[in-house]
Amino acid sequence: MIQNNLGDFIPKNLQQIINLKWLGQYGNLNQQIGEWKALWENKPILAGGRYNDNGHKEGPWNELFCNYSEIDQLIESGIYQEGIRVGKWVTSKLLYICQTQYGKMSIGEGMYDDQGRKVGKWVDLHPQFSKDFLLVFEGDYIENVKNGYWSTKFKYFSENKYTIIGGGTYENGVKHGHWIDLSEYFNNRVQYLEEGNYDKGLKKGYWTIQQKKVPGYFLSIILQFPKMVYDKNGKKQGAWIEISKFTRTFGNSFLYSKGWYLDDVKDGYWEIIFMIDGVNFKRGGGKYQNGKKVGKWKEFEQQNDLFWRVQIGDYKEGNKYGFWESRKIKRYLPNQPYRFEQTLKKQDPIRVFGMFNENGLEEGHWCYVKESKEYEDCSQLKIELKNGIIDKKYEKDIKEFLDII
Repeated sequence: MIQNNLGDFIPKNLQQIINLKWLGQYGNLNQQIGEWKALWENKPILAGGRYNDNGHKEGPWNELFCNYSEIDQLIESGIYQEGIRVGKWVTSKLLYICQTQYGKMSIGEGMYDDQGRKVGKWVDLHPQFSKDFLLVFEGDYIENVKNGYWSTKFKYFSENKYTIIGGGTYENGVKHGHWIDLSEYFNNRVQYLEEGNYDKGLKKGYWTIQQKKVPGYFLSIILQFPKMVYDKNGKKQGAWIEISKFTRTFGNSFLYSKGWYLDDVKDGYWEIIFMIDGVNFKRGGGKYQNGKKVGKWKEFEQQNDLFWRVQIGDYKEGNKYGFWESRKIKRYLPNQPYRFEQTLKKQDPIRVFGMFNENGLEEGHWCYVKESKEYEDCSQLKIELKNGIIDKKYEKDIKEFLDII
């Protein structure tokens, strides 16, 4: 029987869930057998291979890289023996001219032994590898375990080759000694590197964060961070600065927080700070108690490419509780730094307001302000929620709505 099915492939992104199908045959024991081919938007793509009568992949296969998409068509190619990868495997990008595929460009590669273990020199792609994020890792495997020096390489848009930006040594798959790591929110435009020492997989001693200047992107300043300390057990201690995930869209401005760690747990007051062209603006923050947010907080969240929201309300045992309101602020534009400063001071109009229950979920009457293209032009949508789930939608006069809350 022929079926449209994902087979044994698990989609890794939304595009795959929506667009990917597998076409093939099942045997009497419901095992996949014979030739299987991949379809994207119901059109054949260069992916697939053969299953033997035992339901195991056999012979040449082309498989989709985990971050495969319509724009980033990345294929892993090699040989299977009884469902085990063996020999050389190559990760390639499919090349097209006028929607006609004319070749492949090799990006990553390495060898598997007869037991399916990675051995020798490998170039691994970052799981989020794409045309906008050309990041690879190069080093050696011994029986599927990383060993020796591994380099981290990034290819910038303005350059023709990969540049080493970090790396360090593995001992039996564990980081040890001096390392330059990628920060949590490393991306193609805003790049932070963390440098320090590992002791058998644990960060210890002083670590620094450095901002790397990205070729092709102008930065008027490079943000400087103080040294931060991990104790002998690998726990964060003392004063600390953390970069926000929203910094990536800012250009010459940065969003970060600073506060205190006690035995790897945030404690006391933490500030949330905008830095604009080298000047700090204290814009938010709140208190932690035993690692949980408590009391009054002012936080920031990116709404879209043009606007951000400042959220003001209370936390109780780490959950939002009681009345919260959210106001929009226009984000910083590189050629309008002072306009951004003034916009921060004009935190109008209110965009969202309502109540959170004991579980930290929206409860009761909420007002969502719908935004048009004009900053000042808004209309209101009223929603009633029960434990975070929309119960009904309706319209009410704003004054009447505020009286209800």
